[in-house]
Amino acid sequence: MRFAILGDLAVENDTGPVVLAAAKQRRLLAALLSRPGRPVPADTLIDQLWSGETPPGAPDKALRWHVLRLRAALGDKDVIRWHADGYRLTAAEEDVDAARFLRGVREGAALADTDPASAHRLLSAALAEWRGPAFHDLADGIVQPEAERLEELRLVAVEQRCGIDLRLGRHAHLIPELTGLVAEHPFREAFRHHLMLALYRSGRQADALQLYRDGRTRLAEELGLDPGPRLRELERRILAADPELDPPAVSAGVAGPPQRVPSELPADLTGFVGRDAELAEAERLADAGDGVVTVVVDGMAGVGKSTFCVRLAHRLAERYPDGRIFLNLHGFGDVPSLSAHAALGRVLRSFGVPDDRIPEDVDHRAALFRTTVADRRVMLVLDNVADEEHVRPLVPGAGRHLVLVSSRRRLPGLDGAVAVSLRPFDADRAVEMFRRVSGVEGRTEAERLAMVDIVRLCGELPLAVRIAAGRFRARPNWTLAGLRERLTDEGTRLAQLELGSRSVESALMVSHRDLDADRRRLLTLLGGYPGGDFDAYAAAALWGSSVSYTELQLERLVEVNLLSEPSPGRFQFHDLVRAFATQRLAELPEDVRSAAMERLAEYYRLVSRMALETLMPHMFEVSEPSTDAFRPETPDLTEAPAERAWFDADHHNFLPVLHSVRRAGLLRDTWKMGRLFTSVMNYHSDFAQMTEISRLGLAAARELRDGEAEAELLRMLGNSLANTNQYTAATDAYREAVRLCREHGDRAGEALNHNNIGIVFAELGEEEDARAAFRLAVEMSAGAGPTRGLYGLCLSNLLALTVRGERFETARKLLAEARELFRELDNPYIMHRLDNAEGLLLTLEGGDEASLRLHETARRFFEGIGETAEIANSEGFLAVAYDRLGRPDEAMRHHRRALRIAAPLGHRSKLAGLAYEAGKTAVRMGEYAIAAQWFGEAEAMTLPTGNAGIRRAVREETAKLKAMTGRNLAPRDRSRLNSRRQWGRRSPDRLAVPPRGRRHRGRPVRRPRRRRALRPVRWSRSPVAHPWRRPGRPASPPGCRCSGRRPPGRAAP
Repeated sequence: MRFAILGDLAVENDTGPVVLAAAKQRRLLAALLSRPGRPVPADTLIDQLWSGETPPGAPDKALRWHVLRLRAALGDKDVIRWHADGYRLTAAEEDVDAARFLRGVREGAALADTDPASAHRLLSAALAEWRGPAFHDLADGIVQPEAERLEELRLVAVEQRCGIDLRLGRHAHLIPELTGLVAEHPFREAFRHHLMLALYRSGRQADALQLYRDGRTRLAEELGLDPGPRLRELERRILAADPELDPPAVSAGVAGPPQRVPSELPADLTGFVGRDAELAEAERLADAGDGVVTVVVDGMAGVGKSTFCVRLAHRLAERYPDGRIFLNLHGFGDVPSLSAHAALGRVLRSFGVPDDRIPEDVDHRAALFRTTVADRRVMLVLDNVADEEHVRPLVPGAGRHLVLVSSRRRLPGLDGAVAVSLRPFDADRAVEMFRRVSGVEGRTEAERLAMVDIVRLCGELPLAVRIAAGRFRARPNWTLAGLRERLTDEGTRLAQLELGSRSVESALMVSHRDLDADRRRLLTLLGGYPGGDFDAYAAAALWGSSVSYTELQLERLVEVNLLSEPSPGRFQFHDLVRAFATQRLAELPEDVRSAAMERLAEYYRLVSRMALETLMPHMFEVSEPSTDAFRPETPDLTEAPAERAWFDADHHNFLPVLHSVRRAGLLRDTWKMGRLFTSVMNYHSDFAQMTEISRLGLAAARELRDGEAEAELLRMLGNSLANTNQYTAATDAYREAVRLCREHGDRAGEALNHNNIGIVFAELGEEEDARAAFRLAVEMSAGAGPTRGLYGLCLSNLLALTVRGERFETARKLLAEARELFRELDNPYIMHRLDNAEGLLLTLEGGDEASLRLHETARRFFEGIGETAEIANSEGFLAVAYDRLGRPDEAMRHHRRALRIAAPLGHRSKLAGLAYEAGKTAVRMGEYAIAAQWFGEAEAMTLPTGNAGIRRAVREETAKLKAMTGRNLAPRDRSRLNSRRQWGRRSPDRLAVPPRGRRHRGRPVRRPRRRRALRPVRWSRSPVAHPWRRPGRPASPPGCRCSGRRPPGRAAP
């Protein structure tokens, strides 16, 4: 809160000026400000409020009511406090202009004898605080003595400053000012003395003597007095031409143009929040240069560039004692911009250059400006700059100067400039700003959560947060929940962010109008992109233009801060800019919007098909995109690393893009994109959104009554369900797909679904049923048309099951056939899966060093393409191979790596297999307690999946371990209870302790019993507590759930 009394009474807070319309509020505030920091008795305030009036019947109560209203108007209940028998205004010295003035006068007077130049600067800055008579029309009653005191101090400060001017040889420019002061204050002899001396030093001895005579006559006629001894002595010395009255010897720089010290910085914002790191960086940059330093502060509309520059300028002000200039160049906005010609004129006048010496030509003005500031240290704050040409003439040529520039554009063409880019706040800083401006303390959790939601809906943009907080503060009957609800509607959010003359939409509209036609249309169409960040290819498809031209325009939008580039080649909207662009998009004709969405759908169909072909070349028939007049350009995904990079960057957009395509009524595009998206996600083991995408595509296929499309989407739905351990639902989807394929004569589709049914049976440990399904799939795919890869895929899955069943001779025949086929198809993905199959075959046949080389080769390939599931599988195979070769320590190392890599996938059957194999390795190492824990975890993970095969194997190993050790280290019931607490029906990534009331063996689990059950895990120092932790390393949360056994296969896309 800032108060001004040196002129009209004025108050300003963080949101702007505070209007005090009521006269008694203004009188009350003036009375409190007349004694800053000291209590004013209530009786004195009553007399001041009702001066010349009859006080009300209960004046104390009326005074309290007026104080309450004033606090509400100021928006800060603590700024006026009751103290003893009166009220006291609490305000910092920096927040009251009179206090700043008095401090400047004290400091200037202290330096007058030792450092006159610094004293002059301080006195000039102090006098610049005055805007008119103190308290203006409120200077009556108890306020009048303070107003008179301040006026007298002002005149004394002017006398002191004029005296220092004379000592510094600046007599010529003082004459007009002192002439006015003498006329206004004819009996203040100091002004007459200074003017006489200035006239004499300017060669006007007669005028100086006449001035003395005029003063002597007036004193005699009006007061009956003679001039004082100081004036009489000066007259005598002038008549005698005393050489000591001559001007002091000063440098040409001092004796030249008048040395005014402009101090034009706006008031600093007391409610400034955050930006500590950016301010520190800007200060470092400002101090780093030896000569002229130009710091460009850029950022989007409403991010707080001007406020930041003012705060920075105040922090650095003392380092530039010869002038602080602030200019708003109006580069963006409805007000016409200030040209460099006009700006130079204003700067020169600020430094005291008279109008008749300011050239008309802009180049000559710039030259004079550079000359004027050459021997000074000056700071210029140039706000709201349009471009480089707007600011270049205002940059000094030499000396130690700082130029702070704020602009919505980045200004890379400004030679030698360094940049500080401002971004919206983080959530904590945004909440802090909302709290300060709104006055809400946020004491309850509900209020804190509401404020977090509000600033998130404001995009953490400072202008938006300040407006929302200001609206809330101005409406006492609003609630935070109500404000959050108002901002939730995307269609009206920008309309809600308006307060008085300020609004987010108008700020963005200024930037929008400044764009050329192409960029304006591109920005508008990008409002229809439904995902998060995007690349130039997707933007070009929406716009219907070439990628190269689109990329150039995107870069221009980044330069004006309407887009950001969070990573190279990826572009992103701020949420409020997106809302603005979406509003502009709604103004376009429907056919234009529909055509843009069709182009985007075409692009994603084409690029995802290319990705699938790179992953599994020649494997499946995929429908070609339709041939239209516009064919989108796509990135080159022919190499696996490029495909993986594209997928990592763009896969989070699949679901929102598909929803938008569906809402646009493009049903055929919806099911085709759903089939392609899920196929690519399946190969990258990204199962998080596969089910929803599959269901969305399936709904579109059913709406079209397209049975073949429905069968394809049912198969993809089955894949997503199987990969999330929903085996029964997955099998139902596959069987329904088989029925539809049979109805439409799709033999290849039938084979794919039988292959996937076989995978589910294998996961459940039903090896005979799995083998029958795989054989049926192999038979049906053998003559299923041109996609021989389908036959090879079914064959490779049958091979995996055969190896696991230790049918070595049959497995070798299948392996040879599969290798020949995939070598011909040039499919490195399956070829390296076959490396793992052959390595496991060698291991199970008795162990061979060659198996290690095969698994290492496969692992390196899958690491190269970032295929997490297959990396984990390769690590698991290496663990089994090392174990069979009698190297259990290395085996356990690979077990742990496999667990750590596969933990996020959440595939319980595979996790159970890995835990089982790790337990067997632990037995060979003699770590029986660790083995018991592994077996317990493996059995627990089979409970939700129904994998009977692994469960039987685990129980057999547990029984052997019990017989070998003679004691039950891991009772099945306790292990099951502990493991279900960890991984039962809860997230497998954290330990979940059951609440009270959970039953175990029909009895309630009371807290003491639960504590005993968990004690081995909670207190043990052994790796049993965290078997996936390497010795000597801190324990990580449970969540390692992958299988060390050879996976039976992968569902076909």
